Amino acid sequence: MINLKKSTHRYLIVLCLFFISTVFLSLSSRLVHPQATIDGAYYHIMAGQLEKGAGFTEPFIWHFLSDYNNLEHPMDYWMPLGIVFFFLARLCAGVAGEIWLNFVVWSILSVLVFIEVKKITNSFLNAAFAYCTMLFCGRYLFYLLTTDNMAFYALFGFFLFKQLGSKKSRWYFTAVISALVALTRIEGFLIALFCGLCEFYRCRRITAFAGYLIILSIALSPWMIRNYQTLGHPWPSNSKALFLRQYDDMFRRNATLTLDNYLSLGSKKILEQKARGIGLSILNLVIAPGMFVMYPFWLAGLLKLWKQGGKFFFLLLVFFVIFCGLVIPIQSDKGSALHISAFFLPFYAILNGVGFSMLKEHYQMRRSRYLLISSIVVLWLMFASHYSVNRLVNEYAADNGPYESLFAEISFDERRIVSSAPVKVYLETCAQGVISSSYNESEPLKLADAFACDVIITDRRASGYKPLPKASGWQEIASNTYLNVFFRRSTMHNK
Repeated sequence: MINLKKSTHRYLIVLCLFFISTVFLSLSSRLVHPQATIDGAYYHIMAGQLEKGAGFTEPFIWHFLSDYNNLEHPMDYWMPLGIVFFFLARLCAGVAGEIWLNFVVWSILSVLVFIEVKKITNSFLNAAFAYCTMLFCGRYLFYLLTTDNMAFYALFGFFLFKQLGSKKSRWYFTAVISALVALTRIEGFLIALFCGLCEFYRCRRITAFAGYLIILSIALSPWMIRNYQTLGHPWPSNSKALFLRQYDDMFRRNATLTLDNYLSLGSKKILEQKARGIGLSILNLVIAPGMFVMYPFWLAGLLKLWKQGGKFFFLLLVFFVIFCGLVIPIQSDKGSALHISAFFLPFYAILNGVGFSMLKEHYQMRRSRYLLISSIVVLWLMFASHYSVNRLVNEYAADNGPYESLFAEISFDERRIVSSAPVKVYLETCAQGVISSSYNESEPLKLADAFACDVIITDRRASGYKPLPKASGWQEIASNTYLNVFFRRSTMHNK
């Protein structure tokens, strides 16, 4: 009877924590448009493509790392799993189910963190503290309220580090989760290889490593076969992305993205780029997740959990600081490092609870002092989360506002549009389009001819902006503070 009561009590606590988390995320979501970011818009659009039966086909050109002949083409840069998850959520609960899937996943993850810390420290307060640090997660909260894939990445990170920290190696389970990670983000394949090496280190059996690779290959094979059939190669990574001199090179047609061209920057600029990349990697992967106060907890927790997955966590974290800083410093600056850091968040939260427990014991902290410190930290996290969400809401509102006000006034019907934001344009208008940089003033005109577009939207905020030159076949029909809209004269009365 006593055990039954205790078990019931535990279940009630878990259900209450899950309910609190989902309610908090639901109320917070009223502040954020679920497709405020380009990533959120992309996942939403591609889930719609699956729903329409179009498969993994992009209805726009948003980069020029590949050569395209048509606006609509097979997806060749993003990974599919986040799209599939949002599509399944849409099937189950409609379009609103997309964002609710994030709420459910993060709520489950927060509860799992609570359970893990409670098991390690045997303290409700330590577990509750870790739960709060997972829930009030700073700037990550904003992205959880959009249709981004961070929640899935964090969930897989929890299970992988938990598995690597277990006493018994279950390499087959690790292989399955690693495959899901690889199908969620492009650098996830590196995580999959890392986990395979970790499992080999743990069990020291070549047969286990071979089995791991076989399971990983089988799990990835449907996506690899699709890529080979549609793209001519099994994996959608593009080596050109490693040779970006600046981020906008991705969006410039015929940009020279080769090793020789990259080296022509000169050793001084390359070293400056790499040094800045390392700094930004540390900022995104270490400083920002800790919100300036969590580092003592991390250190104490890492010492406690070093043999329970801590050393693997530390090694992978150092690897990605180096990888993001030296290999992809430009992409890291534009969001790659931020998304990668989500993978580490659950273990960071576990370190918070375990580390605080260690410090409490070491300093023989009274309960009243413990409660005071934990309350101050949680209040700070709540403030930092609120501040970050509001700041990002305002930033994205400023970015998206001119487009939204423009599209509310003009009907684009089924026109094809050249713009600097084809994903946003498609989200608002369902009009196919192609991205254009502004470094070459005539490039939008050339792209319009090449892809049979009849609208050009220029954005004066674009990097390297140059106004569209006067062309006899085009007429400006609208403008606002930042945007100018041009219609092809020959089609103005045809649609």
